Amino acid sequence: MESIIFFDGECAFCSRSVMLIYRLDRIGKIKFAPLTGQTARNLLPKGSSGPSSPGSIIFLRNDILYDRSAAVQKILEDLGFPYKLLAIWMRLVPKAMADGLYDIVAKNRHRILPDQCIIPPRGKEIERFLP
Repeated sequence: MESIIFFDGECAFCSRSVMLIYRLDRIGKIKFAPLTGQTARNLLPKGSSGPSSPGSIIFLRNDILYDRSAAVQKILEDLGFPYKLLAIWMRLVPKAMADGLYDIVAKNRHRILPDQCIIPPRGKEIERFLP
């Protein structure tokens, strides 16, 4: 079963994070789709594309949806070693604390990396980016 990261396609921080994950995913098992795209409308339940916090990502893996810190943890697991070690460490952090940290980053994502022109995927990259 494929894994899909749904992300804010108009956010430079989010798009850069996606491109980092793209490069770290050596076996190419993760695909990507904007929260406002057709894939999100087709696969996410109504209301999921308005996530629980601003700038939230949603990760679909094995027909299970994860968001916020749970999405980050599952993505790290899918990336394998050494990133899986970070996912194991995240299990030790209480979910409320991890989600709180996630929310702080999400709320300030435009200050962390101001929005700028985002280079669209090209070449082989395009295969893993869904509409």
